Amino acid sequence: MGHLVTVLGAYGYGAFASRLPDLVRVRREARAANEQVRADIGAVPFDAEKLSANFETTRAAREKVRLLIEQALLEALPQISEEGRKTLSTYRLARRHAE
Repeated sequence: MGHLVTVLGAYGYGAFASRLPDLVRVRREARAANEQVRADIGAVPFDAEKLSANFETTRAAREKVRLLIEQALLEALPQISEEGRKTLSTYRLARRHAE
C-alpha cells in the first residue's frame, strides 16, 4: 500500500491517512479471521459449521478493507495527473507478472 500512496502523492497520503486507524483495525480483523480459519481447518474434532461461520467473518473483514481502500482512491484519484493514474493503473499488473 506504500507504493500506492507514493503514486498518489500528497492527495493519496491525505486520503489514506484519514482512514489509517480504520484500515489498521480492519486489517487486523482480517488477519485474525484468517488465523481462526486456519485453526478451524486443523481442529480435532473438525467443525464444518464453525469453519463456515469463520469463512464468512473472513469475507466480511476483507470487504471492509476493500471498501476503505476504494473510498481513499475515489477521494484521491480525481486530484492526480493523467500520468499518475496511468502509473497506478499498471502497478498491480506489473507486480503480478514479477511474482
